[in-house]
Amino acid sequence: MSDRPPRHSDLRYRLISRLIHHPRLLRLAAAMLRRKPSLARIARVVAGRDAVAAVFHRQESFCPAHAPNLRAGEFVIGMAASRRQQEDRKFLEAVLPAPERFAALSAMESRRRIEAIRASGDDRFDLIDDYMVFVVWRALRLALGPGGTVTAQQPTNAEPGEPFKGFVKDLRRLGAQLVIGSVSPSGVRADADRGAERMNERMLPVTPVLKNWWKQKARGSDSSIARNAVGLMWVGHPATVQAGALCMQELFARRAVLDKLSIQAQALGETVWLNSDFRKLLADHVLELLRFRPPFPILVRDVPRDTWFDVGKGIPPGRANAGSQVTLLTIGAMFDDGAVAGGRADKYCPGRGFNFNGDRYLMFGLGDRSCIAKHQVVAMLVSALAGLLTLPGLRWADPWSSRIAYDGPTITRMRLRFDR
Repeated sequence: MSDRPPRHSDLRYRLISRLIHHPRLLRLAAAMLRRKPSLARIARVVAGRDAVAAVFHRQESFCPAHAPNLRAGEFVIGMAASRRQQEDRKFLEAVLPAPERFAALSAMESRRRIEAIRASGDDRFDLIDDYMVFVVWRALRLALGPGGTVTAQQPTNAEPGEPFKGFVKDLRRLGAQLVIGSVSPSGVRADADRGAERMNERMLPVTPVLKNWWKQKARGSDSSIARNAVGLMWVGHPATVQAGALCMQELFARRAVLDKLSIQAQALGETVWLNSDFRKLLADHVLELLRFRPPFPILVRDVPRDTWFDVGKGIPPGRANAGSQVTLLTIGAMFDDGAVAGGRADKYCPGRGFNFNGDRYLMFGLGDRSCIAKHQVVAMLVSALAGLLTLPGLRWADPWSSRIAYDGPTITRMRLRFDR
């Protein structure tokens, strides 16, 4: 009997994987649903800012639908609201180094990678495998303390070379399963399971070091320390790498913005990575780029018991029966004119104001469902972008039809070119 998944399952997975990468289409759909709330009630979709925020904050009524996709073990991003989820969140917030530390290490690695790209003799490079995976990993392993160094010294994680590529591939497969695992075919799920096994095996020699390191900063059981270490890697690394690729994709669509930032970066020279004013400017651009092209534009929530959900002010709420799901168009919430100061959410405006606290980081979630490392992620992306802007004439290396390669929802290749 063939192990090939049913064709309809594969096609659905591919369709949704690509839909995630069409933000304009999603924004149009969200705008339509905001104008036609009756459709939103029927489809059980929330697309306005207030409606999306209400679902995020009602944790008892709307649970993360990707909990079954946590193939490498439980992690706060997929846990139902509980005391354990709250304790794990507090624990991780306590052990995560400050964003400034992430900024420094990612800047160091960005500089090293940019120098290597310039010295290679080639005017082309892959944004993903030649750059982003290393910049993010160099900073992210800081969260593991001495365990990060031990992990990096393991034969399975050696860099550069094939072992490290295998490590990254496992992270990608697990990350893809997190995004849309509910529709993934059996072959994709099996790959994620194998990747999860390898990730946990890699952590075995590191766990004792982690226990000693993290217990100095916060209380946590042995089991929570081990699974949270793995979770930080397989949730944090692929999502941040993907965010970096999405930022550049959106920036290339705004050539005037890219050229202006490039001029500023090249004028700063060797100080570009650590100049505080320029880093602040880039942080504003990163957040605006991710607003237009977020890594998670659609989220799904399980409904454990009969409840109601908002679809808009002055509109009767929709009903969600136990066992059903509600879909959040988070990208729609970020483009709701009522959410941004002065309206005109469709305009690209770095540093813009928002009418509600936390909405500047809405692409990372809200409240207790927001990313625990959102500030650290932005710091890494700023360092990565600063380095890329020093390359003159940065542009796509390949024609439109082949410039980006995907594995499910994950970008696996994005080749760029610069003037030597």
